[in-house]
Amino acid sequence: MNWICSANALRALHRVMVCTRFAANEGCEAHVISDVMDSAEYLVAILQNHEERTERECLREFRSYLKDLETRFPGYEGLLAAFDSEPQSAKSRPLLATRA
Repeated sequence: MNWICSANALRALHRVMVCTRFAANEGCEAHVISDVMDSAEYLVAILQNHEERTERECLREFRSYLKDLETRFPGYEGLLAAFDSEPQSAKSRPLLATRA
């Protein structure tokens, strides 16, 4: 198994966590937080490329899940913007990590 290491994916996943913490602090219902965290858990799984898919396919699916989160849950705007933003340096381009 190879990990896909994308600075933009990590930035978007961080935003999911920040939005979820804010929602919890604002009294969001537990089942909604649970639904969001189920998606966040799967986002991490997508980054665990099991070698039957290309990096591009994995990141396309990752983006699709972000779009779904933005659509279904108020307060999660900006996930796609974080994922689609231009890398700040050559170091932040998506890479295929070596085996862990």
